[in-house]
Amino acid sequence: MKAQHPLRIKRIVLLAGMALAAVAAMAPASASAEATWTHDFEQLKKDAKVELSGRAGIVIPGVAGYDCIMHASLTLKGNSSTGTVDSLTITTSTCTGTGLLAGCGVKKDTAEELPWSIHVTTEADAVIKDIKFQFTFDEFCAAKENVTSFLVSTAVPDNAGSITTLTLSGTSINGTILTGVLTMAPKETYGVEA
Repeated sequence: MKAQHPLRIKRIVLLAGMALAAVAAMAPASASAEATWTHDFEQLKKDAKVELSGRAGIVIPGVAGYDCIMHASLTLKGNSSTGTVDSLTITTSTCTGTGLLAGCGVKKDTAEELPWSIHVTTEADAVIKDIKFQFTFDEFCAAKENVTSFLVSTAVPDNAGSITTLTLSGTSINGTILTGVLTMAPKETYGVEA
């Protein structure tokens, strides 16, 4: 068998590489493409307001915790993977404490530094940045106040294409855990296309 000339082999490899690059350039976008919000199973074209509510709270492992009914208003940005949490209100009469906060009532709650940014990932999880809120408890409670910040938290949808609930999770720098499930108001169908 006749040996191939080294320059000829390099030329064949170069041509094969160019052919692969051309095929890759014509192929549809890969899974690494950015996710987008959807409305009625089509890409969301304009900004949309979404309302959620449910029980959510925090746990300080081995010490205390509390949860309350919360209501959130979000804006999903059209033609994008972003949005904002515009408001968060807590029905303080529904708060329940555990551990050192058992039996404590919440006198006041404040969601701070709103709006909080949201970015949906290609796995359909919504990443929420810079959550910060403050609770003031009854005078007789072991803790009078709690200020909690979560730099990054996630909200995982039950169904990416047609979201009914979002399960919240996150851990603050000091180890406080965010938990809860918020239900989307059943007006229209919103989802994520990853």
